[in-house]
Amino acid sequence: MSARRSARRGPYQLWNQRENSCDHRRRPTQGVTYGGRAQRPRRRTRTRRVRATRAQTQRLLAWAEPFESRTWAIEGADGLGYLLSQQLLAAGERVLDVPATLAARTRVLGSGQSNKTDANDARSVAITALRNRALREVRLVGHGEVLRLLAKRNTDIGDQRCRVVSRMHSLLMELAPGGISKEINASDVDTFLTRVSPRTPAEQVRYDLAIELLADI
Repeated sequence: MSARRSARRGPYQLWNQRENSCDHRRRPTQGVTYGGRAQRPRRRTRTRRVRATRAQTQRLLAWAEPFESRTWAIEGADGLGYLLSQQLLAAGERVLDVPATLAARTRVLGSGQSNKTDANDARSVAITALRNRALREVRLVGHGEVLRLLAKRNTDIGDQRCRVVSRMHSLLMELAPGGISKEINASDVDTFLTRVSPRTPAEQVRYDLAIELLADI
């Protein structure tokens, strides 16, 4: 699991800029702050590790509180970093989505190594956010997300039924030659099973499994 975050203060030409980056996984979140004047290279000034818990957003916001104007950059804001990005947006923060390919490129070009550690990931996302002005800004989800979830749920139900029917067809084929030759429905399976008399332990197990699958159809 991987979702990294960074924050920066204001436009690039401002003085005393600060940029906070965090690497969020199932392990504790790794945070790093870079600061410096616009004319000079940024230097790392602060680090922080925050456990991935329900209080992670509050702790990260408290950590970034000294930087009044900030932007958070999350790698995979529509994927593994979705929850945190939406929590930050709900708190009134500005969030950018950092593609994993850009962060990986920064990590390799910056150090010549591809080692994925919390500190390296946080640093690479932070630098990517500072140097790339074309990153997509994340928005709070609305009714479109509701429709997407309902549509996905409907698709998942259909896919699950197809898997169950396929398993049922395979079991019936092993209980009697040909199984059920037409489209399988619950009533036909029930009728089919009443005509089957298992003779071996293997057939009995197949019969019992078919009974269990029948409830799912």
